[in-house]
Amino acid sequence: MFLNFRFIFLYLHLLTIFAELAEERCGPVKVSTGIIEGLKISGEGKVAAEACGYLGVPYAESPIGDLRFSKTEPKKPWEGILEAKEYKPACWQNASLSPQKLISEDCLYMNIYVGLRCRSRTGSKCPVIFYVHGGAYEFDSVHNFRSEAIVENFASRDIVFVIFGYRLGVFGFWSTGTKHALGNWAFYDMIEALKWTKREIANFGGDPSRITVAGHSSGAHAAAMLTLTNATKGLFDQALIMSESASKYKTLGNNLTDYRNVAIRVGCWPKSEKWGSMRNYDRKYEQVVNCMRKVHPADLVNGINEVRCCDENYDTVTPEQISNFIHKHFANCEFPPRLMFPRNDGPEGLFPLPIQRMQTFRRPIKTMIGTTINEQGHLNLGFRSANPVSLHRLCEFLINDKIYNAHQIQSGILECKKNFILFNQFHERSYSQSNFTVWTRLQTSMFQEYNYFAPILRELWSLVRQKATVYLYSFDYERHEPAVFPYHSRDLCYVLGYKPEFEFSGNDYILQGQFLGLIRNFVKYGNPTPKKSAESEVFNIKWLPVEIWSDSARYLSINRPNLEIKEAYHKNADYFWNYVAKIGPKNLMTRINKKSMCLKNLLNDE
Repeated sequence: MFLNFRFIFLYLHLLTIFAELAEERCGPVKVSTGIIEGLKISGEGKVAAEACGYLGVPYAESPIGDLRFSKTEPKKPWEGILEAKEYKPACWQNASLSPQKLISEDCLYMNIYVGLRCRSRTGSKCPVIFYVHGGAYEFDSVHNFRSEAIVENFASRDIVFVIFGYRLGVFGFWSTGTKHALGNWAFYDMIEALKWTKREIANFGGDPSRITVAGHSSGAHAAAMLTLTNATKGLFDQALIMSESASKYKTLGNNLTDYRNVAIRVGCWPKSEKWGSMRNYDRKYEQVVNCMRKVHPADLVNGINEVRCCDENYDTVTPEQISNFIHKHFANCEFPPRLMFPRNDGPEGLFPLPIQRMQTFRRPIKTMIGTTINEQGHLNLGFRSANPVSLHRLCEFLINDKIYNAHQIQSGILECKKNFILFNQFHERSYSQSNFTVWTRLQTSMFQEYNYFAPILRELWSLVRQKATVYLYSFDYERHEPAVFPYHSRDLCYVLGYKPEFEFSGNDYILQGQFLGLIRNFVKYGNPTPKKSAESEVFNIKWLPVEIWSDSARYLSINRPNLEIKEAYHKNADYFWNYVAKIGPKNLMTRINKKSMCLKNLLNDE
């Protein structure tokens, strides 16, 4: 009995010592601007996982006052020890599918998660994930991600995980189109955060030479855009791009109408003057920018929503109309018209050329890229009408948005309808006007090929042409208890614990382990299935990168019961939207006829 008591006492004493050591290893970190005090965070799994969290570390000066609508300023040094033990407020947002408890313009803060082994290493450092959160550049924040999941899935597995806040919506993109307000403020934030990470991460145990820029949805779009601008050269070496790309149609634009109308709405610009009419009057633009810097943030948020709600009638909009607009586009999981995206900002900016031009001389950055198999599957629940007429209208809308040859629009619409009906192999009896289910599925397929799969393939081929190593995947796992199909952001439940709406089952845990293993291997070794990784034992495949000479994209299907290498990732999306729609169906037939004639002549010569 006495021995048992002594054993228990010794055990508890050792636990106390280990806890104190862990706390000590999460102690103060000295960076170039001051000293930071973090805290220990435990994981959420069955196996004990612990890491150090340094939350709410300022990487830039607050973008308020004269710094609103300005390039990001590096953080100035502070005195004393900064306690970094909780998230700071989210950035001001236009509206949100995930309401934030605290919002502020003072929101440019870094959150660093470091495993205990990484903190204590004196030799080789740990690789780093630099994660850009999504939310259509309009909403969401670091608050949407649970610290426990980050610790469990990454920090405790010897990967330093960095996630940060950046300006959103009108605060992140408003511009006059002149040197006084070039715009793209959100990206200046991201780049400053990257510079901070490159400069300081070694102090936390991270390796500044092994940084992977990662993101999901608009965060993936941002990550892909960061691979294109020369402003990030040398700041990272890999990219993880999930469910979005920089190759989406109209990603960059120069339409400043909404920004002008916001300035009019808040009293900073006379409605009688066009935005470009005063281009040679620097003082006038300087005045409008100074005025916009003094407007209350809530008025800017309301202003952009009023403008997008009612277009040119925004000056007579009622509170009821605004309320209906917010409810329609956000409460029902829809996005508002004319989302704010990065813009072409000229030779002095970050994105001086159209996307396709910048992709022709992009850096060959090693990339892991992919989507879920049914990105817009949730639209099946939202179509109010689905029939041949609505299909025609959808083709008309997409072809008008995409077609390069305006005189071929009508033939393009016909080709669009024919392509999707034939590709989906619907029997004649299936697509009667009354078969709502079939037409809904067809419209959903068209939407997601246009919005996701074709742009992902354009991104992939632009990388491969530059001889980049690219690993392509499709998250195909469909749950059956209850049925949850893999639509947009469903994969993020397994990676970062993002708003799971279901209890994990045995298959879920197995699938999660495999998916995370692939990501962790890519971050650590630049290869999702290397021989030297202990985690590779759970894989039954060798995942090879896409080949440059291939006419279709090889990819990894992430599914149960087995991971599987497949060919021709969404080949129809590649064929129609990236080839037929680009050159026009008439030109396509001309090319086919020319090829046939050349082949006939060649055979005759032989």
